[in-house]
Amino acid sequence: MSEAPHKAPPSPPPPPPIPPPYPPLARLLPVVILRILKERPLHGYQIAEELNRLLRHEVARPLVYTTLRRMEEQGLVVSRWEISEKGPARRVYHITEEGIEFFNNIIKELKLLRELLDVLIDEEASKNV
Repeated sequence: MSEAPHKAPPSPPPPPPIPPPYPPLARLLPVVILRILKERPLHGYQIAEELNRLLRHEVARPLVYTTLRRMEEQGLVVSRWEISEKGPARRVYHITEEGIEFFNNIIKELKLLRELLDVLIDEEASKNV
């Protein structure tokens, strides 16, 4: 009698993807990008570097570029190709008037949210004393 070949046990399923550490930041990414572009026009790499600095968190470059494209479709930013003698052409992003208005409205909403959060946090802290 010949033995049946041994089958390897099935591999365990892969672990679930690790969620980003700060999911709310993904929703705020366009607001932070607009804040950056209010200072001056920048190309995508510079925007990504500034995001990492401001958020103290590594933001995936594909997410930055996807967000910029969506923002351009929404009219919040425009991009122009700038050609340099020293390197390749770069797409430089500029905030639009609509982007400035959107940013200012969101900041007003965030200030109201911050006030509410302060009240909730203070109330909870006073209960734990």
